[in-house]
Amino acid sequence: MKAIKIFSIVGMIWGLTACGIMGGFNEEGLKGRYEGTFQRTIDGNSEGEAEVWIVLEGGNFNGSSEQRNFPAICAGSYSISRSTIKFSNTCFFTADFDWTLILAGDFRVERSGEELILSKSDGVTVDRYRLVRKD
Repeated sequence: MKAIKIFSIVGMIWGLTACGIMGGFNEEGLKGRYEGTFQRTIDGNSEGEAEVWIVLEGGNFNGSSEQRNFPAICAGSYSISRSTIKFSNTCFFTADFDWTLILAGDFRVERSGEELILSKSDGVTVDRYRLVRKD
């Protein structure tokens, strides 16, 4: 009887993990200051790369780029669901640049060694942040 209970508990944990309920990322795991690069590619061709920094803490973010509005990071809030982070930017922006460069919307979150990778694609354009935690 004890063995059945143990196997049932192990099975439930495995099931939750396999379904992604316990997997993915969470606020506490991503909290911190990050530095790295942003790159946009269109049809596989680089549109440029910029040094960036982003702080994630308590559901809020702020950051900047070495280049004006490439990308436009500024500040706002974010939420995490499994391996997706959704940014809501609260800053005011002028109309004199490409607003698709504003840090907003859903990004896929991945870890590659020490690197945190945030990426978003519409099939043609790919925005990728490659970040390393600095605190």
